[in-house]
Amino acid sequence: MNVIFRLKLAAVLAIFFICSCTDKKSNMLVFYNTPQVEIECIPIPYSDILGISMQLLKRDSLLFINDFHGDSLIHVLNVNNYNHYFKIVSKGIGPNEFISPLVISLTESNMYIYERQSFRLFSFPFEMILNEDKHIKLNFTASSPDSHSMTNIVFPLSDSIFISSKIDEGEKRFVVYNRNGVKENEFGELNAYWYRENDFSKSVREFYHQTFFEKHPSKKMFVAYSGHILGIYHYESIQKAPTLFKEFLLSQYRYTFVDNGIMVATERDEGIERGIQTVSCSSKYIYIVYNPNKKGDDKSLSHQIKIIDWNGNPIKILKTNKIISCLAIDETEKKGYIIAEDPEDTLMYFDLDD
Repeated sequence: MNVIFRLKLAAVLAIFFICSCTDKKSNMLVFYNTPQVEIECIPIPYSDILGISMQLLKRDSLLFINDFHGDSLIHVLNVNNYNHYFKIVSKGIGPNEFISPLVISLTESNMYIYERQSFRLFSFPFEMILNEDKHIKLNFTASSPDSHSMTNIVFPLSDSIFISSKIDEGEKRFVVYNRNGVKENEFGELNAYWYRENDFSKSVREFYHQTFFEKHPSKKMFVAYSGHILGIYHYESIQKAPTLFKEFLLSQYRYTFVDNGIMVATERDEGIERGIQTVSCSSKYIYIVYNPNKKGDDKSLSHQIKIIDWNGNPIKILKTNKIISCLAIDETEKKGYIIAEDPEDTLMYFDLDD
């Protein structure tokens, strides 16, 4: 077998392998020839103990930490005075108490808390964040416990438009609700980027690709992301369903599943990267914390922060020596805030360049 034939055969086999892993809809987001910048992550003096940190949000001088464990589930730190911190939500089943895991989000006027176990969305005015009596109200319940649909999260695009990701056998992936919890629209296709997924039920696929959202600070745009797939959406009003602008595959995936008709469980295959850890959005860019660690690999690789603009163009990669669970970006302050394993969950920041 001569050298040229071997090269041609290798190319054919490579093409066959790629096609066997993904279908023709694949749009891999690649960062070839984009700048890679090392960043220094500096610990922030925070005397409280963090358990398992789920989210990190920033508004003005306040950092909000959504914690899975502990008596208090949401911590607030003033970055202008690191000694000034307080807690606003307690764990429990009484008034103004919640059961984790929670998903928190902010609009211009309110803080929203989605209790995933009960499918309930709560809110209180942001200006009352320091008050003991916050007048926390139940906005609506997104799924009934006895329904065949499970709402993963509810996310406010504004105080009158809410979107949710769900797990069911319905035609669309996402739902649009009004402020009273009335369904106004559905949107979103579940594209198969692995050829075998076409043989799986929609519930199995949605369970593996459980989706979260982040929004543009001022424009009518948002990001929907799961472990391997990220989509950029545009929207106009509650009467018109959001439209997909671009969708990207960040890494190949394969998984096994169990579906007994009552419950669904999925697990990624050996050698598959964890993928997208979390996302934070600014007016310019979308910041993607990417976890390159593969299942079954004993190595513990540091996470990267991949940056794209709102047109989906790769900008740069921030290289860290940390395992990052949460990220919040403040372009005005030119700082990024993270929670990283050091070895325990530790609050840190890094400087953003232009």
